[in-house]
Amino acid sequence: MNGQSYADGAAAIAVATHGIETPLVVDCAEILDAESGATVYRYTVVAADDANGPAHTVFLDQDGVELDAGPALRRDFARARALLHTAAAAPLAPVTIDPSSNVLTLNPGQILDETITVTIPKNAGPIKADVYFLADTTASMGGILGAVQAGSANVLAALNGLGVDIVFGVGNYKDFASGDPYGFQHQLNPGNVAPAVAAAINAWSASGGGDSPEAALFALDSLAVAPGGGIGWRAGSKRIIVWFGDVPSHDPICSAVSGAPTVTEASATAKLVNEGIAVLAISTANPGLDGDPTIGATGYVAQCGAPGGAAGQASRITAATGGALAVGINAGNLVNTIIALVKSAVGGLQNVKLVPSASVALFVTAINPAAAYGPLSGDEEHVLSFRVRFTGIAYAATDQVFNGSIDVVADGMVVATKKVQITVPACPAFVYSLKFVCGTQPECDCACAPLRPGSYATEIAIHNYSLKPVELIKRFVPLVLAGAAAGREPLTAGPRAEERLLLPAQSATMDDCCHILERLLGAPPPA
Repeated sequence: MNGQSYADGAAAIAVATHGIETPLVVDCAEILDAESGATVYRYTVVAADDANGPAHTVFLDQDGVELDAGPALRRDFARARALLHTAAAAPLAPVTIDPSSNVLTLNPGQILDETITVTIPKNAGPIKADVYFLADTTASMGGILGAVQAGSANVLAALNGLGVDIVFGVGNYKDFASGDPYGFQHQLNPGNVAPAVAAAINAWSASGGGDSPEAALFALDSLAVAPGGGIGWRAGSKRIIVWFGDVPSHDPICSAVSGAPTVTEASATAKLVNEGIAVLAISTANPGLDGDPTIGATGYVAQCGAPGGAAGQASRITAATGGALAVGINAGNLVNTIIALVKSAVGGLQNVKLVPSASVALFVTAINPAAAYGPLSGDEEHVLSFRVRFTGIAYAATDQVFNGSIDVVADGMVVATKKVQITVPACPAFVYSLKFVCGTQPECDCACAPLRPGSYATEIAIHNYSLKPVELIKRFVPLVLAGAAAGREPLTAGPRAEERLLLPAQSATMDDCCHILERLLGAPPPA
């Protein structure tokens, strides 16, 4: 027997036992019997026309024969599910960063180059994922919607088996100015109740649409919100939109037609990128979602003017958000395509980069490569090399100590971090000795005069060429005063006057004999 045969058997048992007229299998699981080693299957069946109603569980052995749903069997399945999620609570190995910390001292302008190695182990993808199914439910999508509805149980079962904490949200879009009841309908916040997810998918109904383009950009814009908002995205989770349709979106979708702020491809893409939401697009026609949005775009002309946009919407959106695009998918292979795209998105990493925290970012003047690494497959280890340049900042009057980190950010989440401490020492004191001679030395008959006879004058210019004010302390030490030597060995002279000055940036000042004698004598010299 194959999986479909078991599911059909479980549905038939639910019909016979519970009187369900239109059975729908919404969940399946299997374990190995501890005693016999044989496979045991569990199926959950609901009525297709009341998917939120009672759910019935059917257990089958490997021959498809119904088993007694006793407490022991239910406990075995509950234990298996608990073990699965416990094992998946963390990656097999952590992402590492080497060196793991920095303690640096940098003077102004000093440059330090460092190689930082990040190791991404195998299967290091996200441990939480929110997957949102977004469908075009206009009239042309009937066959595609039916295929997703028929295969939703297989999709959920396959994705639940990835070993990550995964939840599912559901919504759909139609068009404005077409008689449709809405442009975008958010049906279900991301959750892990399979019957609720299946019920939301089964509620899709192909109708309406009007002209050729639809309101896809409005739907994507509505989903590009922060965790905890109206959509119910979870914090710390990799967020993925699985978008499928057969035609592009109107661009722009103006406020006159939607009653909300105008949406364009550029604005919707920017919001998605800012929120770190990956878009997986499935174009069920070719070019489909990548078609020219101006062709057949008549519905918005009265409210929004001439249609705009360009072919390639889905290609650009998926590329910008780190997603993927599949084109020309038919109803027969749609389910497998959804499973494959989501598995790839959850199993690997699209974007890995280094990000300094705010406190140390002013020192990080270059990271090479500037662009992130990715996409990275999840089936092998990746060793990534970054070259980081630190450059010292300006001095201050006292030591400056900055504590922060350099983080490894993968798909918008911090997956590893290194502590960084940088000290900028206090501005050192610079000491200069300058000789000055002021006044008149008369002729004398002394054997050893300190100066030759004559008149003397000295000018001392001080220039602050820096971009910050400088504090000056000037001490005046007269070695000769009033013609007599005051500091001839073995005698010494000390400061007779002191002056403090805050010299502004890029300014200069001057000491001449008038000022020097005023400081030494307490009054200006005689004229």
